[in-house]
Amino acid sequence: MSDNRKLLALLQRPLEPTFYPKDNGKTLIDLPESYLTDRYKPIGDTLQTRFSSEADTRIAVRASTLPDIAFAEAIPRRGDFSLFIPKHREIAGNLIDLFINQPDVDTLMSAGSYARDRLNPILFQYAMAVAIQH
Repeated sequence: MSDNRKLLALLQRPLEPTFYPKDNGKTLIDLPESYLTDRYKPIGDTLQTRFSSEADTRIAVRASTLPDIAFAEAIPRRGDFSLFIPKHREIAGNLIDLFINQPDVDTLMSAGSYARDRLNPILFQYAMAVAIQH
């Protein structure tokens, strides 16, 4: 799968966990165990095998240094996000910088996969879309 398509898989189904199948079950993102949220860590092994038989394409995310996204967690995961709120705009800009400053596509995929399940989905989608376009 091309690098661009890997990144676009992160933008699909923003309210579902990253490990859920994408492209109508044809694409699966394989996450390192450390990337799972606390809710899913106890069943991590089961998750990796549960959807694997149906997927045509598997995207392996390599484990790398986990990004510091604590600043972006100020916007609640299920809360509202708006660029018209100055604090939200500042957080979005910082997240875009974090994504753009990744040295290569694989590292961006890694950082994005980690951040996706921990941040407000609209904030994540906005920042990742801007980073991909740049």
